Amino acid sequence: MKTLITYFEPFNKRNTNNSKNIAFELEGINPDLDLLELPVIYDECFNSLNDYLKKSDSYDLIISLGESSKDSKVRIEIQSQNLDDCKIEDNAAELRKEKRIDEEVSDFLIFKNIPKIEESDLFYYSKSIGNFVCNNLAFHCLNNLKTPYFFIHIPSICNEEKNREFAKFIDLNFLKSSSYFG
Repeated sequence: MKTLITYFEPFNKRNTNNSKNIAFELEGINPDLDLLELPVIYDECFNSLNDYLKKSDSYDLIISLGESSKDSKVRIEIQSQNLDDCKIEDNAAELRKEKRIDEEVSDFLIFKNIPKIEESDLFYYSKSIGNFVCNNLAFHCLNNLKTPYFFIHIPSICNEEKNREFAKFIDLNFLKSSSYFG
């Protein structure tokens, strides 16, 4: 199965983004993965992904990783909101407040065929992806891509051992699972 893992560059004056660390842990487990770093810029993140997809072979699965400073567990997103609304600027110094992403589309888009896994001390399902660049990317992907797509938030601060555990969880439940193909 040809899979693309996206992750984000650092943002909010930080030097690292743990989504990159998890992406590289996943590549260590599964060297056939393709990785793509995306900018933390509204709309540009999707444009970068879309440009990359136009130049590459087609994928069977795309998983985007983002980081969350509010969590100590992996957060599997189940919906995206048609709204950019955040307290911090993106990496182009843009602050968006109550801005619809696409006036022609409904308020929420749902991720399809998410693997059914019993919640644990390692992860949970979330109906609130937030309203920053992660949500913007997910909304554009759900609205425009035909490839199966998931978004997973990773805790922003973790040690290497915890990152390996998160990567193994994602590998087992998303990359080695075919349950999301129906």
